[in-house]
Amino acid sequence: MSTAHRGQLALKVVERPSYYEGQLSISPKGDVSETENIGRGVSLSGESGIENLGIEEPSAHSLHSLSPLPFEINPRVASLALSSLSRRGDTILDPFCSSGVVGLEAGLTERTYLLNDLDPVALTIALARIHPCDITEVALWLQMSPLNAPASLEGFDRLFSAFYEPGTFREISALRRQLMNKSDRLSSFLRGLALGLLHSRGGGGFSVYSPSEKALSPAKQIELNDKRNQVPDYRAVAPRLLRKSAMVLQEGIPSVLFKPEHRSKITQCDPRELSHIRTGSVDLILTNPPIPRHRSVGDGNWLKLWFLGMKRSPSPAVDFTNPASWHIKMNEVLLEGARVCRTGGRAAFFCDRSFSHIEDGGGTKERILKLAQDELSFYWEPECFLSIPEKKVSITKKKRGGSTLRFRSDPEGVLVLRRK
Repeated sequence: MSTAHRGQLALKVVERPSYYEGQLSISPKGDVSETENIGRGVSLSGESGIENLGIEEPSAHSLHSLSPLPFEINPRVASLALSSLSRRGDTILDPFCSSGVVGLEAGLTERTYLLNDLDPVALTIALARIHPCDITEVALWLQMSPLNAPASLEGFDRLFSAFYEPGTFREISALRRQLMNKSDRLSSFLRGLALGLLHSRGGGGFSVYSPSEKALSPAKQIELNDKRNQVPDYRAVAPRLLRKSAMVLQEGIPSVLFKPEHRSKITQCDPRELSHIRTGSVDLILTNPPIPRHRSVGDGNWLKLWFLGMKRSPSPAVDFTNPASWHIKMNEVLLEGARVCRTGGRAAFFCDRSFSHIEDGGGTKERILKLAQDELSFYWEPECFLSIPEKKVSITKKKRGGSTLRFRSDPEGVLVLRRK
């Protein structure tokens, strides 16, 4: 048996090539320490070494329930990847952070996080999760900021009448107006809470029954109302905000999230140009790269964008939903990642199972491997692929002409590259 040192962590190698495939397993019980969990519990299966990381299955913190977005990564999978590939105090970069799952898990485990995304809705939710407020602050704000003030109903009949009763819409408008252009922690937290309540299936939301993962167009919502024989009823905004905050904060706010981390940042910029990050300052890049199916929600964010006072999503120039240009854009992301990642550091990508069903050319794993081995071999070398056993998970589905559109990211594993 030989021991190979890669970066700052040791990988135990059992007669296997430099690139190997293993398994990131979720076991009911485990006693692997945080700084020694890479390469532990090695067993052999056939000719290749199967790496079985015996890590105790973590439970997702209640903060993750704040306004979940389509295709966000499972928090438990993100936690396992972080504990397997990094140590306390490391700097973690997520260039496609979405709602901040990786960032929140990094903060909870005392890692420095650098989060980035182009979607303002995603960043609003990420900020609310990572910088939450106490429920007493929420209750006091709601008591001191009445939402029953008169509000204009301009555009209500054309855009919002299919979703909200007029009284509810007035309260939503008042909430929107009072939070607009405010950047304090409480305002950011309330904004994130409200985004998840704008449209939902249950009575805890502001709207009549409507898909929670995307906002229907007014015409489609009218069709749904007719089909279900429903009309918007009055739904008081303040008590629903308070109830949702109680659910999100039911496990409390970990004190580690209040530690002053001057290096932790959340930014909105092109992931191919991270000029605010110093060269060689990142220990681990951990991200769920967007694939064409991930961002296929399209205009389903229009209600959230309206609440934030915005009209459109990011420019198509940085849109990763086009299969034809995905290869070129990911090449540029990996090149910028090579700049910010230290020598011996790692880049780990959650590889969704669904890419290969869109067109020929392989899945996310095969595509990123090809980039690393061919065009970017000077900077990156493939280290391992830690598969995630496929099992039944909670997935929101919607039927479309016999096909199924999934709204939960379903990674087959984590592809790990090492910075040369």
